[in-house]
Amino acid sequence: MNNENTRNLLTFFVITVLLLVVYQVFVYGPADQRRRLEMQQQAAAAAQAAQQQAGPAPNGQPAPASLTRVQALAATKRVAIQTPALSGSISLTGARLDDLFLTQYRQTTAKNSPPVELLRPFGADNAYYAVSGWVGQAAGLPDETTVWTQTSQGPLTPSNPLELSYTAPSGLVFHRDIKVDSQYLFTVADTVANRGATAVNIAPFGSVQRRGLPPGLGRIAMEGAIGMYDKVLKEEKYQDWKKKGTKDFTSTGGWTGITDKYWMTVFAPPQNELIHARIEVTPVNSVDDYVSSYVGAPRLIPPGGQTTEVTHIFAGAKVVNTLRAYGDQLGLPGFDKAVDWGWFEILSKPVFMLLDLYAGWLANVHLGMGFAILALTITIRGLMFPFFNASYAMSTKMKKIQPEMKALQERFKGDPQGQQKEMMALYQREKINPVTGCIPMMLPLPVFYALNN
Repeated sequence: MNNENTRNLLTFFVITVLLLVVYQVFVYGPADQRRRLEMQQQAAAAAQAAQQQAGPAPNGQPAPASLTRVQALAATKRVAIQTPALSGSISLTGARLDDLFLTQYRQTTAKNSPPVELLRPFGADNAYYAVSGWVGQAAGLPDETTVWTQTSQGPLTPSNPLELSYTAPSGLVFHRDIKVDSQYLFTVADTVANRGATAVNIAPFGSVQRRGLPPGLGRIAMEGAIGMYDKVLKEEKYQDWKKKGTKDFTSTGGWTGITDKYWMTVFAPPQNELIHARIEVTPVNSVDDYVSSYVGAPRLIPPGGQTTEVTHIFAGAKVVNTLRAYGDQLGLPGFDKAVDWGWFEILSKPVFMLLDLYAGWLANVHLGMGFAILALTITIRGLMFPFFNASYAMSTKMKKIQPEMKALQERFKGDPQGQQKEMMALYQREKINPVTGCIPMMLPLPVFYALNN
């Protein structure tokens, strides 16, 4: 019976490996080629549609379907952002955070590769930005076309906050104080003073918007809407987001926004405030506008009164330790869950944490990630050594009893049951378990999945 178990385990192992190879060659490979072809076709179709929809410019030439990044930046007055981790600017029109680069990350491995672009200016192709403010029935609330006045010196740096103001004809006075730390956290304090003759009822809001998707975005990794509502993580890939339409959530505190595979832009309102969040997709000028937004608790401001709302915007790389630190600092539930660990989180997360630990240690002695991977390999092999050693010892015992096994096979050639009984007695006498020799062969499989997640 043990021989049958051994054969079954070996057969299972061989079939598993064959299935992985077949899946890679015949399923994943062709699917990846089809995705690339679809992206090329979509890009070509989009370009053709843009040419057909473009109307004539004043000089008689075809008008561009959308602004370039440079044109969009030049269309509004801006205040620069300069931090050790970020560069970009804030538009005074709409007070939008819509121009941001991650200076510590590059688009490719080339030495002269430009930094990763996170946010893209309003008006440009595939615009991606964050905007916040107030909503309500009161007249004169600032919107995306409102031009704010800069009342402090720029640029915005960790040591130099930015102050903006706007006075509405209705008598509402808006003041915005924006701070940024040395990494990826913006703190926005909005104050509204009512200098009119009647009370106003308004509520704070925050919105992350993406107008149009770059080719290939969200096809494999978890990219799209993300939020933590009443300590429950909700995610929606772009394709499902568009297909399912509008979704509403109610939560006390939490956070909400849009995530890419490695980067994320989210709002974190006060954690004791009741919010109503919504994700929706609406067409804007033949382009899908993906919006993840929230509205906070309304408040009544009497004549002569004022109110202040402090919210936070995370716009940066999804570094696990950074997310965990911000989560602890701001009391954000499950903020590090923004990292997509895949189906094998129970394996991939511990392996990553160990690799990250080694990378941190070795960085202190000026050794790179290659040595961290080597240290991880040695650790994993060390943990598995008892199993491999037991397998080797069992294989040695099996070799030693090969002559006796052949003799039993000859003696009981016509009696399979008798042969099996004597084999079992031989294994018991020699303290041999063939399964022990097969299990170590399967142990590297989970590690393989974890490393390739």
